[in-house]
Amino acid sequence: MTATWRCPSSLGAAALLGVALVGGAGCAPAAVPVPTVSLDAVRVPPPGSGVLARVAFLTGCWRTPADAQGPTLEERWTPPEGGMMLSTSRYLSAGRVLSFEFGLIRAAGETIVFLPHPGGQASEHAFVLTDSGPGEAVFEAPEHDYPKRIRYALGPEGLTARIDAGEGDAEPRSWRMDAVPCHGGSERESALTAR
Repeated sequence: MTATWRCPSSLGAAALLGVALVGGAGCAPAAVPVPTVSLDAVRVPPPGSGVLARVAFLTGCWRTPADAQGPTLEERWTPPEGGMMLSTSRYLSAGRVLSFEFGLIRAAGETIVFLPHPGGQASEHAFVLTDSGPGEAVFEAPEHDYPKRIRYALGPEGLTARIDAGEGDAEPRSWRMDAVPCHGGSERESALTAR
């Protein structure tokens, strides 16, 4: 068993990029079984196929600016290798982690799927890449309660993440993140994150 965070449902929760954003107050660690992810069904594309090249722009470490309102969002994405990318995300406030998520983007043939694990728990729904372009990826899971769509876009001002309830959502949520050093700011890592 692994300790994860449980919060009373009366606090409410909002998902970001498959991340469960929990209010933080009143949260307490609880021992719950953490499901394992079986990779038996993952069909790894042959070397050089470049299936995940469409989402490779996510690679690196990202963080909301210091002057952004609300908790700080931090995301780390591995490079696409072996038909998958892995991520960690966390919300920080006053030196405290409010919530976290693990993520997996994998190639299944020519299809790209994002599998979020908010709080370390596997989501019931996979988000399928439905649209992509240079520096942009849209993942959708219409059967999911919220969000139904996750969009990443890389632009001159950094990486923007947006979640919404699908077409016509009048109140989408978005966060802009800057590229940051991944492990304490060594010169090599700073050079890698400079884009």
